[in-house]
Amino acid sequence: MTENEVLLFLSLLYDVAPSKKFKILGEFDCFRDFYNNIEKEKNKLLNIFTEREYLKIFFHYNKINLYKIESYLSDKKIKYVTYKDGVYYDKFTCLEEDMPLIIFYKGDISLINSKSVGIVGARRYTYYGEKTTLNYAKELSSYGITVISGMAEGIDSIAHKETLKNSGKTVAVLAGGFDYIYPESNYGLYKEISDKGLVLTEFYPTVKPKPFMFPRRNRIIAAISDCILVTEAGQRSGSLITASLGIDYGKDIYAVCGNIDSKESQGTNSLIKSNACFLTTEPFDIIQKFGLQPLIDKNLQNNALQSERIYDIDSIEKSIIDILKFKDAHIDEIAEELKIEIKTLLEKLMLMELNGLVKKLRGNYFTIK
Repeated sequence: MTENEVLLFLSLLYDVAPSKKFKILGEFDCFRDFYNNIEKEKNKLLNIFTEREYLKIFFHYNKINLYKIESYLSDKKIKYVTYKDGVYYDKFTCLEEDMPLIIFYKGDISLINSKSVGIVGARRYTYYGEKTTLNYAKELSSYGITVISGMAEGIDSIAHKETLKNSGKTVAVLAGGFDYIYPESNYGLYKEISDKGLVLTEFYPTVKPKPFMFPRRNRIIAAISDCILVTEAGQRSGSLITASLGIDYGKDIYAVCGNIDSKESQGTNSLIKSNACFLTTEPFDIIQKFGLQPLIDKNLQNNALQSERIYDIDSIEKSIIDILKFKDAHIDEIAEELKIEIKTLLEKLMLMELNGLVKKLRGNYFTIK
């Protein structure tokens, strides 16, 4: 029996805090010593674990074959690193006693130590949140910055997919074992990230996701990200947990200001209002944190050309853009603000849409492109 096999055994105790598992080393010389004395040293173990936790340990001890645990991983082509491995330890030090003993992964584990930004946000999102996330994921990945997220529905998935679309590197942190990809609709995304990036979790493959595991997943996102970006989040969004943990770990937090009338932006706006983060209005706010300089490429040149074109538009079109810079707006709202007839405004908006300056949304809402 090896020390790593015992760590794999402990990973099956998914609802026992890592801090308690580390306390084993205060009572025993090593994890193997603990495993060999599970039956004999009940009183010593009850100094660490509750009676219920001890019974669970004892149950697994009598049921599990350590060799089968390791061979199961091999069959599934799942690798792992432990808290003793250098590639692992450096990024998880900020978790202190809450550091997981072991991490399971598929893909390129070296991405843990790359320049990275955690992009998080709500499952329910607006077109504004989607557009913002697409923009930041695309630009950050174009500078070689790894995008980290939780592969949840909504903003997380958008960030992963856009990064992959632009041949960037992305890391997904799961809230359960590899046998239970959640949501199931993201199985294809999981496979692509496994092949082109990195998927990791602290939970053994057979562990099903449970509600308490999602905040635990968030702490890992916060730990391995150099900084965290919240693109759109409501007041009770789980992404705010990630931001709060990031603050505790000494990470820089960035948030995109949203429409003050939108419930989906209440969380990000509260972060900004409380001075708990940096306000960001463009990806380069974050890119420059890494000491990277602007790239001169076709995309930036096209953006520059479009910016120049904006100065050639008439006063009404410029006023429309000024309104849409800060929020998506209904055609009636724009007409009222500019004091012009709907017919005239509609002609302007159609022309602007043809020129790629605005986009029409459902319900006669418009957004800037």
